[in-house]
Amino acid sequence: GHQSYVWSVAALPEGRIASAGRDGTVRIWTRGGAEEQVLRGSWRSLTTLAATPGGLWAGRRDGGVQRFERDAEGVFQAALELEPEEGAGPILAMAALRGEGVLLADGEGRLSWLGRKGELLRRVSAHEGWIWALARHREGWVTGGADGFLREWSAEGALLGAQDLGEPIRALADLGQGRVALGLASGAVWLREGEGRRRRLGAHTGIVRSLLALPGGRLASAGEDDRVRLWSLDPTEPNLDLAQVSFAQSDFVTSLALLGGEELVSASYDGTLAIWPLPR
Repeated sequence: GHQSYVWSVAALPEGRIASAGRDGTVRIWTRGGAEEQVLRGSWRSLTTLAATPGGLWAGRRDGGVQRFERDAEGVFQAALELEPEEGAGPILAMAALRGEGVLLADGEGRLSWLGRKGELLRRVSAHEGWIWALARHREGWVTGGADGFLREWSAEGALLGAQDLGEPIRALADLGQGRVALGLASGAVWLREGEGRRRRLGAHTGIVRSLLALPGGRLASAGEDDRVRLWSLDPTEPNLDLAQVSFAQSDFVTSLALLGGEELVSASYDGTLAIWPLPR
């Protein structure tokens, strides 16, 4: 497994799992947790992943980007390496685009759209400082950053709206019907509904690092309290703490991914991945 922090985990289309970490590797796992492949190169810490139908993108702590292609047998090969621009900040979040491209959010407050061959399609200055979170929303995107602003964007990068939450936004998840879940540096988990209305779902006792929409009107959150928590979006239903159902990881939980609608994968600073059966 990983030799240090695991920064990111992603579900692959064929049911496998990809993880990336501070040890500079991308690791491919079976759904049962067996390690199938290790991808490594001259790069160091890898901070975020985005799976595409034909491969995988990985963002680097130094601002560089890697792309891997998957062959007919499911084996990944390095296809592209983009070195960081001078003065570039880390790649903190990314999302797959149509045509095997990727949208990057970085530590310089920029959003960058890249094509399959790494060509820069467009770039916008989106936040003051680090952009911690990026999620699809309606027909475009939402971003959250260290500046405390939630910003909504069209697919092409036009600013559609902004809301100042007064503290850093560390995680986002689109929940459909115009709703967005927000995870804050204070540990709070909020649901933003129409016209900017917000409802507090609850809180971690540490920074919220990841949010993930789940089937059945639920939300998963991961935090620096070493916990994965499960929230109901229905205010009449009780919330669950998955750590009470099965087990807690031994260090910060950094990233979440959904496997087949039935299992949740979490990544941790302790160098491990955990697979959780979702309570029914």
